Amino acid sequence: LVNQEETSFFTNEYRSVVSVDDVTNILIWACSNKGTTGAYNMGGLDRLSRFDMAMQTAEYLSLDAAPVKSAVRPPHSEANGDGKVVVPSPPDISMDSSKLQELMDGLPKMGFQDILKHTFAS
Repeated sequence: LVNQEETSFFTNEYRSVVSVDDVTNILIWACSNKGTTGAYNMGGLDRLSRFDMAMQTAEYLSLDAAPVKSAVRPPHSEANGDGKVVVPSPPDISMDSSKLQELMDGLPKMGFQDILKHTFAS
């Protein structure tokens, strides 16, 4: 973005970005609460496409978003626009962490905008 190089980001691939601080706090909590059992998702608060993340990052950094281009991820057996075969992966690996949040009094706490603030704090 800084160099104004055009880059494509998938609009149909979703993630739940989680902050390192939230992961650390969750792991510390889990280690100190050994009686707790079960399976829990540890994703961030926001379900975003890669395109949405790029646009929000550009906006947060006050950069021109013109080089951010949207792209649709082809099925894993097809080649993308560069002729490279797309590595198979699920299009949506966002996570519902509500069970974990309920158990841990609100962790994870950082949404994507909070992660941007924390990452780029001066």
